[in-house]
Amino acid sequence: SDTASAKISSDNKEIHLKNLSYIYREDSSNSTFDISTNTQNISFGGANVALILPDSNKTLAFDRVEADLKGNALDLKGSRGNAKFDLYYSSNDLNLNISNIDDNYLNEFLQKQAVQDGVFNLSIKGSGLEYFDGQIDFKNTYVK
Repeated sequence: SDTASAKISSDNKEIHLKNLSYIYREDSSNSTFDISTNTQNISFGGANVALILPDSNKTLAFDRVEADLKGNALDLKGSRGNAKFDLYYSSNDLNLNISNIDDNYLNEFLQKQAVQDGVFNLSIKGSGLEYFDGQIDFKNTYVK
């Protein structure tokens, strides 16, 4: 179909999505995904896709996104307008860089008119989801 396609084999899964929004909900069961024990190889590509996070009332939208989950490492690259996303995550490493975020995209994500004009960059580095440091750089903006 135009919305989704997949190629599945025993050692690799390739998924492509187009014009689709996915609502992510926390699973209340004890079955959680542990990247350190993952043995799957999954490639994901998408155009005009969004991840809706209802628990925080946020939407993370992409014009284009490519992700590779190989063993215990996730490598994701995406874009929305001029914004560029680069994420590397494994059980002991987290590196997220988002550059050239404009006020429209930031306000869309925050779901309020928080800033006017400007360019924003976000950098997060750490040893996983529990321990990390971050930095936000912004210029030529007004906080509302």
